[in-house]
Amino acid sequence: MTRQKPPDRRKSESVEFDFGGRGYVVTFSRYFDGKIMEAFLSPLKRGSEIDVNANDAATLFSIAIQNDSSFDEIEAAMTKHADGAPAGIVGAMIQAIRSAT
Repeated sequence: MTRQKPPDRRKSESVEFDFGGRGYVVTFSRYFDGKIMEAFLSPLKRGSEIDVNANDAATLFSIAIQNDSSFDEIEAAMTKHADGAPAGIVGAMIQAIRSAT
């Protein structure tokens, strides 16, 4: 796999969403062909362990995307509740990105 380096300048979009009783904001960018290239995730209330976990989760998501994992592939791999709703923060982040597109 070869990493697809993001361009130095890129347009980003931000979406706020709730998960597990907390508010989050995901900021994401796309390659010129429209594919997601990276995501940054932060809780609205900063400075907690949740902040670190959200940031780390988005970093791993971005590394996977930049190394040829598809958005759909990552989404399908995430744990879900019986009703299909995301069980974890990465699944919720992906759902928020998808709702913005």
